[in-house]
Amino acid sequence: MALERVCIGLLIASTVLTMMATDFHVPSLPGIAAEFRADAGAVALTMSLNLLGFLLGQVVAGPLSDFIGRWRVFQIGVAGFAISSGICAVAASLDALILFRAVQGFASLCGGAVALALINDLFDDKKRVRAMSLYGIAGSVSPIVGPGIGGLFEHFLSWRFGFVTLSACAATLLAVAMIARPAEPSRGQPSSFNGMFAAARDVRTIVFALPCLLVMAGVFAFLTSGPFIVVNSLNRPALEFAMLASAVATGVLLGSWITGRTAHLRAPFLICAWGVGALAAGGLIVVLGFSLDFGSGGTLLMLGTGIFTFNIGEGMLFATLPTLALSHVERNKGSAATIVSLSFLAGAMCGALAAPANGLQLGLQLLGCASLSGICILAGRQMHLARKVDDGQP
Repeated sequence: MALERVCIGLLIASTVLTMMATDFHVPSLPGIAAEFRADAGAVALTMSLNLLGFLLGQVVAGPLSDFIGRWRVFQIGVAGFAISSGICAVAASLDALILFRAVQGFASLCGGAVALALINDLFDDKKRVRAMSLYGIAGSVSPIVGPGIGGLFEHFLSWRFGFVTLSACAATLLAVAMIARPAEPSRGQPSSFNGMFAAARDVRTIVFALPCLLVMAGVFAFLTSGPFIVVNSLNRPALEFAMLASAVATGVLLGSWITGRTAHLRAPFLICAWGVGALAAGGLIVVLGFSLDFGSGGTLLMLGTGIFTFNIGEGMLFATLPTLALSHVERNKGSAATIVSLSFLAGAMCGALAAPANGLQLGLQLLGCASLSGICILAGRQMHLARKVDDGQP
């Protein structure tokens, strides 16, 4: 039990660190542009190439963890993250900062696919859901507090102190991981990249990964279009959107907490049903808010309530869907976890690219994401029940 707690603590800490790398950085973009006398487009590369590095890192991390072991990949990733963050802190040019931000993203091997695979290896079904709920709670804290801490660094010290903090925390995490020396849960497996391609063709994995993509698309549709809806459509100040975004992010925390408290009492598919219901309710509230005349302030309140409710469903589903997606996988779990992890990233990109033009379209898009997620989960449930019948289980 103590070792399990150490393991989940390491995974949570590593995930918060990788997310803080973005959340610390966002408030510093204007300061970085001013220091290096660069335009906003050039400085934005420190964000986009970090995301690209993270994407490439996830493609490598899962199969590599099948081959050389999960904790080895974890330690390599944390070490690379600590070193690249330290170099970012002393970067003498914008080009160097962009390069090592990309390296920092690639080094985030310790989160995403490796974390999902480790949770799947270390815990049984019910403990797995509870572990994922804790993982989700930690992930939801970062976007709430990260930008504020990054803003304090920028205002009182320098944007460089954010990277110093990340490097020091990663070095501490690496030391703890090396001292604790958690047992390796799986042996190396050859043909790991073939395993990833096999996982991409596995309908039982894809049917639960697709709702992850859809929910993330809904979340990023709001994050991308929300500022323009609040400022241009509702004529509210940008600060109100910032406050709204931080407030509604607590919905993910609440959904994850509810799942963690009820996982030992309720079947995962029932929790999924609650989650889909919350998604649909959130989308409906947003549609009503922009269809009826509530005034600027009332519509903003309806938007916030709808997104908060949608985020509760997000927290519930993200604590259960990865577990269901990997529950049947016996070999190449890291490769299968890569597919699930990539579904989150694909959803984020789809949501940003297909951002709605107004609040009503946003609500309809959220309803569509909820409906399609429900269909996928129902199909997955039928496959799950059919497999139990084939295996002779009650």
